[in-house]
Amino acid sequence: MRPCTQRLLVIALAIGAAMPLLAQESQPDAAPERPDPPKTLELRRRKIKDLRTRAAAGAAIAWLRGSQREDGLWSGGTLHAMCRVDGCTAGKHSRFEIGVTGLATLALLGTGSTHEDGEHAEAVADALRALIAAQDAQGCFGSRTVAHCPYNHALATMAVAEAYWLSRDPELRPAVENARDFALACHLSRVQTLEDYKLGWRYAGVRGDCDSSATAYLLIALATTRLSGVPVDDKVFDRADEWYSRMRTLDPPGRIGYTRRGGPDARFGHDYHAFTTDEPANMLAGVAERYPTKFSRSSTATSLLAWTLSLGDPQAVRWMAKELDGALPPTPSEAGYVDLHTALYGLVVLAQHRPNGKWTKAVRTALIETQIADGDHAGSWPPEIDPWGEAGGRVYVTAMGALAIQAPTRLPKLWHLRRARKKKGN
Repeated sequence: MRPCTQRLLVIALAIGAAMPLLAQESQPDAAPERPDPPKTLELRRRKIKDLRTRAAAGAAIAWLRGSQREDGLWSGGTLHAMCRVDGCTAGKHSRFEIGVTGLATLALLGTGSTHEDGEHAEAVADALRALIAAQDAQGCFGSRTVAHCPYNHALATMAVAEAYWLSRDPELRPAVENARDFALACHLSRVQTLEDYKLGWRYAGVRGDCDSSATAYLLIALATTRLSGVPVDDKVFDRADEWYSRMRTLDPPGRIGYTRRGGPDARFGHDYHAFTTDEPANMLAGVAERYPTKFSRSSTATSLLAWTLSLGDPQAVRWMAKELDGALPPTPSEAGYVDLHTALYGLVVLAQHRPNGKWTKAVRTALIETQIADGDHAGSWPPEIDPWGEAGGRVYVTAMGALAIQAPTRLPKLWHLRRARKKKGN
């Protein structure tokens, strides 16, 4: 039996054994307060004051609407066949269609639409139906044979959970609960007890093996699940506090590493696995040279958003956010690319802490200047702008760009909320 198949079999058995435990133990003592959905929708529907930014956001959403398939999905791979111009780089890998559909759905939800109301209600409804149809009996969105399955599952969970949070449609709740159960089951290093949580996640659920990126994505998904009103046990967030404490540097400039304290961010490697610049033997030809990690803070920004949404250590997150805001990003001409993970997640974090800082303005300017203004791809961004554009294609980069521009209005302030904790001694 191949190692990949063995891992998948182990995960399937672990999920089956863990389900009763999850049903018994996933309820916290008291759910934390949640931002009010109507107020969040009102915030998202406000017109962006800056005219250039408003136009960029509108153009990106229009392009995404136009690229949605009839079955409700978006796909970098199959979109390539829809292109009618030479040199179209829509993306080659349809294995990521669940993930990019989740991203595009989040961008439409970011306009203040839900599947029941709003300008893009029909497109959101089609996307949610397609995502739920792609969820298996144990709660996983999409195929488990894809190396980056955790990202597909996380992004789809974010989209469905956010739609449930904003609409309160009870028909969405079972899909959110099942997605939570799958994510938590994959988080168990052994299935005997929930006390055996790992600190985080990585590919294929390898025991004891974590990275900051996969961990952040699944934490954001679970935090969104909790915001929607579906309970998630606090233990998973407590373990994440410990992981990020191990990964972050204590001296300025604050940085969270991918797999080691303050280490470099990942890049796309062979067989679609991530690698760091510490592992040159695995790198796809030219990736590290074209997208040098010295300009990237993606692990830091993504992890800070996960930490913020999971209501983690507020002092640590505020210090890290201040450090991020103080390190102005290079312009696209200086770096040769725009790191969309850093842009999106950094902007959402700073909207909570330092919404009008120089970093925010610099990133927003870079996004507007690199967006395509004319032609068949007007409103989108070119895939080569981002280190991961080869994987997700034009749908991925455009959804990320749209979400980044929406960042200031995506969420109300969360710092008055606090994680529900058991009383000492219980």
